[in-house]
Amino acid sequence: MKILQNYIKQSLSILFLSIFLPLFSIASVVFLIKMATYTAIIQLSFFEMSKLFFFMLPELLFYTLPISFFVAATLALFKLSNDNEIIVLFALGIRPKLILKTLFAPALFLSAILLFNFLVLFPHAKVLSSNFISYKKSEAKFNLSASEFGHKFGEWLLYIGREDSNGTYADVILFNKKQDEEVLIGAKGARIINDSGVLRLKLTDGEGYSYS
Repeated sequence: MKILQNYIKQSLSILFLSIFLPLFSIASVVFLIKMATYTAIIQLSFFEMSKLFFFMLPELLFYTLPISFFVAATLALFKLSNDNEIIVLFALGIRPKLILKTLFAPALFLSAILLFNFLVLFPHAKVLSSNFISYKKSEAKFNLSASEFGHKFGEWLLYIGREDSNGTYADVILFNKKQDEEVLIGAKGARIINDSGVLRLKLTDGEGYSYS
């Protein structure tokens, strides 16, 4: 009986890994694309991207583990039936209850892991991920770069002509369309100041224009 149970478990484990690894890779790519959308607002290093992916790992496992196990168990039973092995087992007097009991042990173990993941890891990781993104939005330097397209900086539209190596910007133009009048500001230099999470743009050598 032990040899039969080990044979079924070995077949199940091989099928489970062959299904789980590709499914986990595909789901990881989808989550990485989702994470890449944050870089349009804030800057994330490779370590910070890895940290954010680690926070999303419980959610990723919550969807991939049960699907992989269910498909692997189905294919394991199909393999026994297709190779006529299950007919031989029944002919030897082995009841289907033994096969179900063999599959029930890893299913129970996986259910315990998923229950712990759903009740403990998943909500905790979700809170950490939300706090991390909020922290990066308030503390990190925004992705302002010199390009032919403008940026939105608060209520202002910001255009940067050149970005220097020391973190300052040159040929900066700000535009704000208010209800009463439009305001246009041009400056030769600008620098971002992060004051306790509040970002300010300090302009140097500039002029402002309005209708009045």
